[in-house]
Amino acid sequence: MKNLFLPFIISFLTIINISYSQDDFKFSGDVQIRSEIDGRDFSNKTYPLSFTTMRTKIGIEKQISKNISVFFQVRDSRIWGEAKNTLGNLKNVDLHQGYVLFDKLFDKPISIKAGRFDMQFRNGRYFAINNFHYITRTWDGLLFTYDTKPFGINVFAMTHSNSVEKYISRAAPDTSQYPYPSKPEQGHNVYGFWSKFAFDKEHYLDLFSYYDFNRKRTPKGNYSSNRFMSGFYYKFAYKSFYTVLEGAYQGGEAGDQIASKAPRIVKAFNVAGSLNYKFDNLTIGINADILSGTSQKDMVEGKFYRTFDATYQSKHSFYSVMDYFSDIEKSTNYRGLNDFYLKIIYNIKPLSFTFEGHNFSTNKAYTLQDGKKSQLLGNELFLISRVDLLKNASIEWGKAVFLPNDVMKDIYDVNKTNGAKNYDRKDVSFWTYLMLRVNF
Repeated sequence: MKNLFLPFIISFLTIINISYSQDDFKFSGDVQIRSEIDGRDFSNKTYPLSFTTMRTKIGIEKQISKNISVFFQVRDSRIWGEAKNTLGNLKNVDLHQGYVLFDKLFDKPISIKAGRFDMQFRNGRYFAINNFHYITRTWDGLLFTYDTKPFGINVFAMTHSNSVEKYISRAAPDTSQYPYPSKPEQGHNVYGFWSKFAFDKEHYLDLFSYYDFNRKRTPKGNYSSNRFMSGFYYKFAYKSFYTVLEGAYQGGEAGDQIASKAPRIVKAFNVAGSLNYKFDNLTIGINADILSGTSQKDMVEGKFYRTFDATYQSKHSFYSVMDYFSDIEKSTNYRGLNDFYLKIIYNIKPLSFTFEGHNFSTNKAYTLQDGKKSQLLGNELFLISRVDLLKNASIEWGKAVFLPNDVMKDIYDVNKTNGAKNYDRKDVSFWTYLMLRVNF
């Protein structure tokens, strides 16, 4: 069905263009093309991988009435040459966003968005669209917003995934559509709110909470996730100085992801903070980010799960650009993550430079193959150079290296997983990209 979205949009425009002029529509879109050279396997004995990703979005907005508008956006995401043939067709066009917006209902600062849409709050630490990715994240659901200058709240009900495999158009007397015995519900939903309190333009506090219910079953029949998260976002700025503090706590239950046991009790947290100072063209910041982990003792006893789940955040924005920690559970063996780093941004239009130096360690001690304990993952350094060609176009070049330490070398050791001999993955890794972005 995915390949039907583009003809649908074209037909939709053709029909409504009979009644409305072109001025009634707002067109938007973006193109992102990024070539990468990937040497992130910690081995100088292998060739680096090279590939190019491309993301293309086209959106159309129509104001139906004073308080009602609709928005459609189609997206094609691909790796160059993925079709394996110059005459190949990936049938890759999908509906990225499609929603109805009811705005300023009853002449109040109330809006309701229903359909499929992007959803990000503040810097994207807990809910983000992941704009660097060549697909980006969207949600299906409802978003209620009440927004005034001193106070605002967003209440959402989202469908992450659905256990119904296909649309049921009619009821049938047999068991093909309604099997017996019935299958357990396997859907995944997220319900919550995000509120803001603005004390002034540069001083505000956000409070949020959400319930994440994944009904997919573990081998023991327990829910994969039945947890909640509550947290805050705080920013204060004074003249050239500003600070951001964030934190969240997770509770509830998690189906055991380590072994087939009873559900684990979730007790996990994340705290992050940054201190920044702005000069004329220069910003310097020191940052700390701590995500709790599960200790070896808890792993064995199987009662508590203390690894912070950061599923919906933009990890690329916080844990450095090489994306070793996009799956914190696997990349730290459930031990969590401590990230302390320096960030420097220099702007002199149309050029800008961003440098970051990260020191990574696990939150809980990791037992190495020789029996020793360590928390040292390694250090990552990167530099991003960007030039704004025009108002809506830019070219960006990023380059990064990672210097692995004890834990990283142990986790990436292929000798212990497949018996490889004379193949150590302990070298300095690297990654670089060149990216073009155009927005319209």
